[in-house]
Amino acid sequence: MHAYPFGRMRCRWSMIAPRGLPPYSRTTKTLMGLGVIAVAGVALAWTLIMPEAPKPRDGYALVRLRTVEAQAEQIEGDYILLAGDSHVERLYLPQLCGLPTLNAGLSGATLAEVVPFLTAAKIRPPKLVLISVGTNDAHLKRAPNSDRSLNRFRRNFDELLSIPQWEATPIVISQVPPLRETDNPEFSATAIAAFNAIENDACDAGKCRRIELFPQDWHPTSPIVTANVAEAPGPLTSQESFHAPDGIHINRLTDRILAKSDEICGALAN
Repeated sequence: MHAYPFGRMRCRWSMIAPRGLPPYSRTTKTLMGLGVIAVAGVALAWTLIMPEAPKPRDGYALVRLRTVEAQAEQIEGDYILLAGDSHVERLYLPQLCGLPTLNAGLSGATLAEVVPFLTAAKIRPPKLVLISVGTNDAHLKRAPNSDRSLNRFRRNFDELLSIPQWEATPIVISQVPPLRETDNPEFSATAIAAFNAIENDACDAGKCRRIELFPQDWHPTSPIVTANVAEAPGPLTSQESFHAPDGIHINRLTDRILAKSDEICGALAN
């Protein structure tokens, strides 16, 4: 048995390489690093161009979907579909255009969530669709004024108008309801105006019909205007306000829709 000086043993052990891990040259390591950077760059680009995937909302969307489907089974014959976000879900409008309505509003939903929700609904095609959506897309946490957000809204809106089940169904779009900005600084009125412009462009191209429930010069005491004076709900009283207390939802939205019923129902004749 031989004894080796400590320094010699250290030298010999340092020459032993772990099996399966051959040494890499500096060039190889550089190429591997560049490969990792390239993959990361592709992944980042993919996230920028792909639409935002709908996010689960604690199962509420699924519960709401099943409710809508169950109610649809109880309607005989033709019906009007009301779709969109909480502005619609809060709406009480049993009939429109002489037909029963099916309320498929989804509170808190963005346009990116409304589209798959309606696409997944197992309901027969409606006679007409009335939609109000866009408020939740205007939340500042979604950077609504960025080019990416505006392009995504435009893309999702095109998908909304192209839902296969609605191929022969007239679609009526309400503009995004105005907010009381002093109470809702977390929402962007500029983004809402941009969303309305996108919807206008699509309807001008013949893909939908636009309905103005809220005039550009609206005011909390403005009357709800209709062509038929006998059916006009009249101005809001001093005890009422244009908005609900949250400054987001609209008081008497049903009245505003009924005041425009001639325009809405006119889409059925086309």
